Amino acid sequence: MCGILGVAGNTEAYKARFGAALDSIAHRGPDGEGTLALSQVILGHRRLAIIDLSPGGHQPMTDAASGTVITFNGEIYNYIEIRAELEALGIRCQSDSDTEVLLKAFLQWREGMFSRLNGMWAFAIWEPARGSLTLARDRFGVKPLYWHIDRGTLMFGSEPKALIAMKPPLAEPDPGAIYDLMVDSRAHARDNCFFKHIHSLPAAHVAMFTPGDEALTSRTYWQFPPGEGEPINDAEAAEQFSALFEDAVRLRLRSDVPLGLTLSGGLDSSAVLAAAQKRSAAPVRCFTSVYDSTDRGEERWAKIAAGAWGADLESVEANDADWLPTLEKIVHHMDGPGYTPAVFPLWAIMKRAREAGVPVLLEGQGADELLAGYPQYATVELASQLKGLLSGATAPSDVSRFIKGITNSFGNRAVFLWLLRQQAPGLFAMAGPRRQRVQLFNDGSLRESARVPSPDGFSPLRRALHADHADKVLPALLQYGDAISMAHGIEARLPFMDYRLVEWVFRKRPPLVSGGRTKTPVRAYLAANKLQAIADRPDKLGYPTLVSRWINEGPGKQLVADMLASPNAPLWQIVDRKVVAGMVAKARSGSFTPIFHLYKLVVTHIWLMQVSNAAIQTMAGGRRIDTLAT
Repeated sequence: MCGILGVAGNTEAYKARFGAALDSIAHRGPDGEGTLALSQVILGHRRLAIIDLSPGGHQPMTDAASGTVITFNGEIYNYIEIRAELEALGIRCQSDSDTEVLLKAFLQWREGMFSRLNGMWAFAIWEPARGSLTLARDRFGVKPLYWHIDRGTLMFGSEPKALIAMKPPLAEPDPGAIYDLMVDSRAHARDNCFFKHIHSLPAAHVAMFTPGDEALTSRTYWQFPPGEGEPINDAEAAEQFSALFEDAVRLRLRSDVPLGLTLSGGLDSSAVLAAAQKRSAAPVRCFTSVYDSTDRGEERWAKIAAGAWGADLESVEANDADWLPTLEKIVHHMDGPGYTPAVFPLWAIMKRAREAGVPVLLEGQGADELLAGYPQYATVELASQLKGLLSGATAPSDVSRFIKGITNSFGNRAVFLWLLRQQAPGLFAMAGPRRQRVQLFNDGSLRESARVPSPDGFSPLRRALHADHADKVLPALLQYGDAISMAHGIEARLPFMDYRLVEWVFRKRPPLVSGGRTKTPVRAYLAANKLQAIADRPDKLGYPTLVSRWINEGPGKQLVADMLASPNAPLWQIVDRKVVAGMVAKARSGSFTPIFHLYKLVVTHIWLMQVSNAAIQTMAGGRRIDTLAT
């Protein structure tokens, strides 16, 4: 897990700025730095040492026989198994590093290696014999990889700020990305970011570049399984999920440094704890978020989960008095705005884990979008139940039980609104709040970016899962999770993102919503592993936040007032100040409806001010890169 940076082509033009650009992502790799300058390429690396702490894991790493060089960010969890496969072919590794395994696997199988890899990755491999560079990103885009081409020269890196440090004019905001965020809370779903001229290599893509080219040549190496197989029953699903999930956790426990996990007390993190503690002789170190002495968030549930397994739980305070200065740091590290205030408590947890000397944390991210954790998934199934009732395929008692379960979990109002949204999308598009968000924008020609299409043959529920996993929800969550964890030099590992689990859900059709309750396989796993109380939780809080108080009181209230009072703020070049003023008035009168949209506007304002004040551009200049630096 690290930070990478590189230039291929006219390297001379960027040598003077390369050192400072690499410094701009030093937080991603506090344990070491390496650069390699050749005639057509410069590769840089900031190391977070997790596997093989010796100099043998130093990067950029060169294969002695071929001269092929890699700079790699991520973790190949099954590197031990792949190394054994290579050794059976007579290929020996000189280190215990997963980086060397990845490099030799590429030289042996080239793109055939992707089907073998279980992990998260963004890497660049330079082959001097071919004069070409290969870039690749993991199946779901857990690890970021940004790029820009100018007159036959490619620059790439783990964060946009590093590219901007080499080429300051790249700090131009993309109004289209802001539109997607404000109107539909979408971000980082395809090949864009919040800077107009910086691109993101899409998930599950491999790309080739030869110096002098004007574009990347990229292709997809993995896809969601097309169609659906025969469904399995609850008992089969519980058995298969348990085996796959526990193996996903087992692989992610491989570490040469201390390891812990974030524990909210919800279904997902509690399941991770159970699987991890079953394989650990010592109590697993857990961190949960609270706000202050009076607002303890989900601490009660986290204590239940930790107590059942004898885990070591620490409550981390995210005091809302610090939220605004912390948010400014978060926005800088995210290289753009975001839609969820949950970044604030996550920042506090990552900061504390690093202080406690725990640089690896397992998390439950990705479970909702895979295993149907949101209320909209339950309403998709409710719609199917109602259709079955009309056709006689579903018994009235089953529908009644389903409705009772879903309303107990999410409430009558939420169920009704989600059902209306799904069954009458045109009506929702014309609804007041969404129409107002569209009307925010001064440029009436702005439209949402293209969606990631769902494969043919999916049921309504699988289509909804695919849309959120690949496009609408998860890409933004993964981006902020990576940015905030790496801001503190923390490697976040996500067992629910194991590709075998994803393929199982889409190919085997396990029951995910039963009796109106979501995440059926996870609840069954918890019930079988000392956590029946957690399994029976009907509510879903995630990381609750105090966003209304932040916006309407104290420094947040003043920031919003200053923003409205500044006619030259960069935000008003994109959105209508009068529309925003109306949203503020509603929030001040006690309406909760505009609060989360105001939060997105505040975050966008902070980011635009950082960009316009050249907060990133000041990193330009500094160390020149000419030769190998250790």
